[in-house]
Amino acid sequence: VAEKVTEFSIGTHVFVRIVPDSTHENTTGPHFYERLYNGNILVFATHEKRIEQSLRAEDNFRKFKQYDRYYIVKDGLFHAVAGEADIASVLKDRKAEVRKFLNRRDIRYKKDPAGTLAQVAVYYDRLKK
Repeated sequence: VAEKVTEFSIGTHVFVRIVPDSTHENTTGPHFYERLYNGNILVFATHEKRIEQSLRAEDNFRKFKQYDRYYIVKDGLFHAVAGEADIASVLKDRKAEVRKFLNRRDIRYKKDPAGTLAQVAVYYDRLKK
């Protein structure tokens, strides 16, 4: 019963159940979110797989396609992140430093969104100390 489970882990992956309220307005409903980083700011991901069927009649096949969404929780508010511009806007108090960090290390969100967000969160937490 999902309503009774607040958190679970599979290997090193930790999943937390979050029910939307006024601070979770960018979330998509009561789901389990993978916690990618837990510090002064939090980083979460959702993973969803959908079956996609070919539109052509002669191609009678289905395939699974995975959709991932990423969130940064700062000051108790969820912020959806879809790219480096969103990271900079959420962390606007240290925007210049975060951009320099990404460029110096040649870190690209499109190549590894989860890894990028985790590295930025660690760096941001170090800046705040």
